[in-house]
This record gives sequence, C-alpha cells and structure tokens, in this order.
Amino acid sequence: MGIFSDRAEQDPLRGRAESLVGTASLLAKTLFGRLAVYYTELFTVREEEWNFLVTAAGLYVASLHLYDEVSGERLAGLSETVESRLPPGVAEAMANCGEFVTRRAGPESDVFTFETVLGYWVLTNALPQPPTEGQAQLAFFIGHSLTDAFASWWQA
Repeated sequence: MGIFSDRAEQDPLRGRAESLVGTASLLAKTLFGRLAVYYTELFTVREEEWNFLVTAAGLYVASLHLYDEVSGERLAGLSETVESRLPPGVAEAMANCGEFVTRRAGPESDVFTFETVLGYWVLTNALPQPPTEGQAQLAFFIGHSLTDAFASWWQA
C-alpha cells in the first residue's frame, strides 16, 4: 500500500495493531514504577524481566479480545501485524500465560477471577520464590490493570 492509496482500503484497527506491543510495554514500565514505590520488597526481580512478563500478559489479554472482535482474513492480517512486532520470546510467554490462566480460571472455577489469575502468573514468574500471601494480594491489581487497558483495545 503506497502513500497515496485509498485510506478506505486500510483496516481501521491496523493502527491499534501497530501500536499494541509498544503500548503494552509502556504499561509494564509504568506499572513497575507505580508498584515499586509502595512494594519495594516485591521487586527483587530485574525491571527488564518484569516488563517482559507484564507485556506478555497484556498482549495475551489483547489477543483474547481480538478473537472476539474480528474474524477471517481481517483477524489474520491484524494478528500478523502484531506478531511482526513481538520481541523474542514473547509469543511463548503469551502461550504459557494462556495455559496458566485456562487451568486456574476456567468456567468451573468460582474461586479466582481471570484478573487475579493473570496477575498471579506475572508474580509467579517474576519472583524467585512463590508469592507470599501479602504479595499475592497484588495479583488482582496487576491483572485488573492489564484487563482494563486491553479488554476494549479492538473496539472501533
């Protein structure tokens, strides 16, 4: 598609697809900064590792909603745009996140919300040991922050 192509030919969600990875990464950095101030004992993890995990979890949320919003060739095109921008290892982390969430927050689970399990995946992978009860209380906040940011990402 050239500079002078008809804009009607371009998918209106293409810009969202192009900016998704950068936005998820920025949210991860912002969230780290906000939480590190109040929960210094939590962040024995390197900031780069935290950013990687939170970015992957945010992209997982966005990918779930992409499948709900669009289909067919449009879905394939938007997915390809996002995938072309993924840093190394993020696709695998997203898949791992999805497996973790599916096992623990499926329809039969009335104990944990999707947001809590999503945040717990981040904490479980970020911390050198399983989260303490106090640390695990942040799981909902982390998951809710990601869900809130990306649940409506694909709505035009």
